[in-house]
Amino acid sequence: MMNTTSQCYRCRQCFSVPPNTATIRCPNCKFETKIQSSERLKSQDRGQISFRSFIGTARAKISRSGSGGSKPVKSLNCKSSTLQFSESLSGLRPCRKRALLIAVTYNRSKHKLKGPIIDVKSFRNLLMDTFAFPKEEIRVLTEEEAPESDFVPTKKNIQNYFKWLVEDCMAGDSLVFYFSGHGVRQFDVDSDESDGFDESICPADFVEAGTISDDEIKAAIVRPLKKGVTLNAIVDACHSGTVLDLPYVYNREE
Repeated sequence: MMNTTSQCYRCRQCFSVPPNTATIRCPNCKFETKIQSSERLKSQDRGQISFRSFIGTARAKISRSGSGGSKPVKSLNCKSSTLQFSESLSGLRPCRKRALLIAVTYNRSKHKLKGPIIDVKSFRNLLMDTFAFPKEEIRVLTEEEAPESDFVPTKKNIQNYFKWLVEDCMAGDSLVFYFSGHGVRQFDVDSDESDGFDESICPADFVEAGTISDDEIKAAIVRPLKKGVTLNAIVDACHSGTVLDLPYVYNREE
């Protein structure tokens, strides 16, 4: 059998792999990489993801996930709970795959939900197993984290991780924002909504701290995007159809 070609998840360097090799340590950055075929690498060139493929695969995998129990959930983050931003990058760097996944279950309120934590775990696995997102570049905010952790989906933490998601983005990067929780409509205060309402997502502490409006989300993760950056946003909440305040809205009847 001939050697195959694979690519490092972290630094994106290509290298030759002997037959029947499951994992290999990157000769450049020493990161242990699962082997991918050259055909799959071609489809993931420069880290870009087909939105249609992304959503189709996500629906199939999440629908097959079982229901969750009441056991404590182990942290889904491989980093410490100290929010850190990388230093500004100058010049070229490998294309990045980065994701912010938020599941709000409202455990301490009458608005409690059961599904979000199940969904976010399935979605994290989907990103890593199917779309080769490095686990180091995925942040998961849930209420199963320690109360003092910045991985709890409070309004402040969500706003901070919005900044982390888009920091230093450049052409070729693929970003994902996923939110599962409650959504609400509120009266539009700046007259930029044709229906007179802003759409908002509800963080875990929305009763005390307030919601996060579509205007805020757009300013945080849409406007900072540079040309050539792909952002896939999936919001599983009520009133989420225009929650990114984009200029075009899909109408399935047209």
